[in-house]
Order: sequence, then C-alpha cells, then structure tokens
Amino acid sequence: MTTNDLKNIGDKYIFNRTVFKCLMLIAVMLTSVPYIHNVLGGYVKVLLVYGFLLIGYELITRKFFSALSDKTGWLLIAFCASYAVTILININGKFMGDIKNLAYTVLFFALFFMFTGKKTKEDSVKEIKIISAVIIICTFFLGVASFITYMFSFSGSYLNHVGIPVYYGMFENRLWGVYNPNTGSTLNCISIVLSMIFIFTDKKRKTRVLNSINIVLQYCVLLLTGSRAAHYVLFLMVAVLIFFFVINKVKKANIKTMGVSALIAVVSVVLVSGTGVVLKEGLAYLPGVTNSIVYKISAITGKVENTEEPEIEKTELDRIETIEDNKGGFFSGRTDIWKACFEEFAESPVFGIGKENIIDRAIENFDDDLWKEHFKQGGTHNIYLCILLATGAVGFLIMAAFAVITLFKVLKVTVKNYNNINFWLLGALLLCIMFYITEFVEARILFQVSTFSVIFWVYCGYMYNLAGMEKD
Repeated sequence: MTTNDLKNIGDKYIFNRTVFKCLMLIAVMLTSVPYIHNVLGGYVKVLLVYGFLLIGYELITRKFFSALSDKTGWLLIAFCASYAVTILININGKFMGDIKNLAYTVLFFALFFMFTGKKTKEDSVKEIKIISAVIIICTFFLGVASFITYMFSFSGSYLNHVGIPVYYGMFENRLWGVYNPNTGSTLNCISIVLSMIFIFTDKKRKTRVLNSINIVLQYCVLLLTGSRAAHYVLFLMVAVLIFFFVINKVKKANIKTMGVSALIAVVSVVLVSGTGVVLKEGLAYLPGVTNSIVYKISAITGKVENTEEPEIEKTELDRIETIEDNKGGFFSGRTDIWKACFEEFAESPVFGIGKENIIDRAIENFDDDLWKEHFKQGGTHNIYLCILLATGAVGFLIMAAFAVITLFKVLKVTVKNYNNINFWLLGALLLCIMFYITEFVEARILFQVSTFSVIFWVYCGYMYNLAGMEKD
C-alpha cells in the first residue's frame, strides 16, 4: 500500500468532515438523555479532540484555507476574537469555563459552518441527506422510548450528573419522556420537517412509508409534550413546505398558482391542527387502555388474581398552569429572569461578562427565590440575551450582522428560485429560522456542546453553502 493510498483512506474515512458530523450528532443526541449522559457524557469530549485533529490535518495539508475565502466566515472569526477579549477582561471569573466555551465555538464554526474546497451541488445534497437520515433514525428511537414511557405510565425522577432532579415519563401533565418537553418538542419538529423533505424528494415507496410512520410518531409525542412554541413553529414550517411543494409539482409559477398553493398550505395547517386536537383526545385514553390490556393478559396467564378489572381513565394532558394559577404567566417566569439579566448587562455593556459568569453575577438581581432556582437550572432562556450579556454589545452586533447577512442571502436565493426550489436548502433554512424563533425562549445553540448547537450549525453551514451554489 502506497503513501497515496493511505492518504486517500485517511481523507475518505478518518479526516472526513461528514463522518465527524454524523458521529457528533449521534453522540449529542444520545447524551441528551440525562441517564445516558451520566454514563457516556465524557466520551463526547473525545470526539472534540478528534475535531481539533481534523482541523489540524486540514491546516497542514492546506485544505482549510479555502474555507477563509468567504467574507461571512470572517464575522465568525471576529466574534471569536471579541469573545477572547471578553474572557481576558473577566479573567478573575470562571476563566477555564469560558476558554472551553471559546474552543467549542471555534470548532463548530470551523467544521460545521465553514466549508473547505469546491463541492458540487450533488455532493452537498448527498451529505445533508446522510446527516438528515442519521437525525431521523435517532429521533425515531428516542421518540419511541418517550412514547413507551407514556403508554405504560412509566414515570419518576432521578439525579443527573450534577445532582439536579430529572423527570422521565409524565410530569406536570406534560410528557418528559426520556429527556424533557422542550428538548423533545424541538427534536419532534426537526424530525417531522426532515421526513417531509424525504417524502417530497425521494420516489422510493419504502422511504416514503418509513418517513410517514416517523411523522405520525413525532407528532404524537409533540402533542404530549404540550409545547406551545414548537406547535406554532411546526405549523409555520409545514405551511412553507406545502406551499413550495405545490408550486414545484404544478411546474407553472404564476399568481394563480401561488394563490392556490397558499390556500392549500393554509388548509393543510388547519387539518394538521384539527387532527392534533382529535389525536390528543384519543391519546389521553391510551395509558388506561394499555393498563387494561396488561391486566387482561396477566389475568389469563394467572399472574394476577381475578379481581375487578380497572376502569379506563383519561390522562390529563392540559399544561398545569392552564388549570392552576401558577406564577410566571405565559413565559413561565422567563420575564423575571430576563429583567435580572438586563440589569447585569448594564454593568458591563461593551464586552460583557462571559458566558460562565452569567448565573453567579445576575442571580444577585432576583427578588424571588423561585426564579433564582429556575435561573440556576435553565440559564437565561434567551439566546439573544445570553449573547448580549456574555459578549456585550460588541459580540452581539457582530453575531447579529452574521445572522442578518446569512439569512438575507439565503432568502434572496429562495425567492429567486421559488418555482424550482432545492428542498434541502429550504429545509435547512426552515430549521435555522425555527431556532431563531424558539431560541427567543431558550439558549441552546451557542457556547456549549449540545444536540441543538450541533444541529443548528451543521444546517446553517449547509444552508449557506447550498445557497451559494444556487446563486452560481
């Protein structure tokens, strides 16, 4: 075997960005389950080392320098430089924690958003299809596991790796499943969108059947999570996908076609919403039915005494704040957290205080101990506020410029090619927009290694890359 043969094997299997992305996605999706994180969470760090080795290899072979040719990437470099200044200014805080956050940020920007070399459109589509299939498979099995906890009334709690109670199954009338409602509902939306795109673009009957099954499963789990934001975002994404699908199917783009497409999209959303109402009502009786079936089987096999069969009871699926006067309102107390964070921002408005110092410093601004505990466990619950507080106005404006420029370019390409849209480009755009919307009440796509930070930056990279190819 020659040196060239070894190099080809290395480029194809070892120092391959798509392989790294798939491994990272599998790892973070599995460890999004707190129980698995307790056991395997440390192994994700091994993959991070692999990622930096991959960057090092590309620098040595001069492959990486092609990724610096795009001006948008330099905004991300500027953001990292700004964050480095923030860390130095706040060196007396949690210095090593912010150094780690900076390392994660550099790695994700370099390997997920920036692309090396010249790829064909077909190669990029092939890669995103592989990655999307990995996500669908993972979300399917995680969805099944969560659904089983509901169906068999399997619920309880345990302590996670940092000693915080974690609930599984049903809690406060919402399905936590194997992680929590916010994580579950976001994954449900992502999986549904990707399955819809496979159905639209793949003519194989087997692919369409399997993805249809996945959509039904994910929608059932989404209904059980009781997530409001995820529902609204899903309706928006379904409407957009249906709108473009009809236009592309008709192959005739004019005002009449667009009007009909818009009408079909609206009707589709109404049907999905109506189906959800009926389906949720039926799902409310599922645990009772399951319990009755288990009882009958046990009675037949003699494993239980032949006592009176339990009645089929309805499970309450309305969020608890809708039936109790809980504090916090529609945003579940997030407005109290945001107020405390804005007060802290006023103390260091230029370069911020660093991500790791947010809780220690902003917690002094709380008057209510209840929201202190929510803040300790969930952070800012707003990625925009998190960036503003962590990196100050400088970092925030740089990242805002990146988001606006990137989205403007992709939206411009999408509008220009609306009658012959690349559905994988559209799907990546919708997922990024979904995160921009849902991250108004969460903070998961920056400064950390998580399921959603990996998914967002992977699809943000493909979105921007595919838009450039469509433009060319």
